[in-house]
Amino acid sequence: MNLPTSRQQALEWFETRLATWTTNAAGIGLTAAQMTAFATLIGTNRKDFNDAQTARAAAKAATLKFYNSSNLMRDPGRGYIAAIKAFAETSRNPAVYALGMIDPPAPPTPVPAPAAPTDVTGTVSPTGQITISWKAAVSGASSGIFFMIQRQRSGETAYTLLGGTQEKSFFDPAPNVIAGPVSYKLRAQRSSDASEWTVPIVFDLAAGPGMVGQLDATAEKPVGFVGANGRQAA
Repeated sequence: MNLPTSRQQALEWFETRLATWTTNAAGIGLTAAQMTAFATLIGTNRKDFNDAQTARAAAKAATLKFYNSSNLMRDPGRGYIAAIKAFAETSRNPAVYALGMIDPPAPPTPVPAPAAPTDVTGTVSPTGQITISWKAAVSGASSGIFFMIQRQRSGETAYTLLGGTQEKSFFDPAPNVIAGPVSYKLRAQRSSDASEWTVPIVFDLAAGPGMVGQLDATAEKPVGFVGANGRQAA
């Protein structure tokens, strides 16, 4: 068996053979003097190993003791930190943080403006009423976001704000599209922060009722609508 590479196993390996080597020194090519000196080396290594084991156990116990005392210190310490912060808030005195050597609260991160609605589509009912639908990354009452809708009828020179909704659809009962094209655009708004207006979606009943609106990529002219027959109206 070859000498193990592990220090502990090498120590045990030599300890197992020391007595035999000493008794048979002449018969295996060694001397009694060599074995006497080697026994001293083995004995020293065993003592050092035992000392190391004792030190490891002591270090583990000391570390546990350190952790326990740290917990006893940190629990009331957290309470003191909270008390200093509360005093700074109630006294409205930011100098308290410096006096207590505690970092003041970080300024709130500004909430970014909401993203613009996407995939805006619409339908025209047989009676000429329009429903617009869209997708939004964030919506709902908890978001604080309203979707503002503007409309421009044929012959009008500017868009008029119709109102806002927290839903992702809008129903216009009287778009007055019989007189010609009517277009809508919308944006997401939270308080004073708002997205860009969407590209207008334009309806023209000349193409027939029940059409699906298409986005006007140029925003300069009304676009056709794809009807039930699958053809794009002029």
